[in-house]
Amino acid sequence: MITYLDDKFGKNTYTVTQDKYRWFVTLNEYPELIFFFTVVHRPFSNSRPYVDTNLDYVLIEHVVKEYKKTNKLEEDKLSEDEADGFCIFYKGKVLLKN
Repeated sequence: MITYLDDKFGKNTYTVTQDKYRWFVTLNEYPELIFFFTVVHRPFSNSRPYVDTNLDYVLIEHVVKEYKKTNKLEEDKLSEDEADGFCIFYKGKVLLKN
C-alpha cells in the first residue's frame, strides 16, 4: 500500500493512519482532506486485488466548496456517472471531470 501511495502522491507527502479495515490518508499539503484507501481481495475469484478509495469523492467535495466561494452554482449541476466519474457542469459545459 505504501508503494502505491508513494507512486501516486510522492514519498513523505502524506500521513497514514489505520483502523481494522482501512488506511486513512492525509496529504500534507491539504490536511483538512482525509480519505481512505483499502486493498480489496476476492479469495474465490480469479480477479486481482484492487484499491478501493473515496479519494474522488473527497476531492470533488473540496473543489465544489472552493468553487462556491467565488462562484454561484444556481445554474450549475454536479453529477456522478459510472462512465464519466464526477463532473461539474457550468451552464452545460464541463469544468472538471475525473
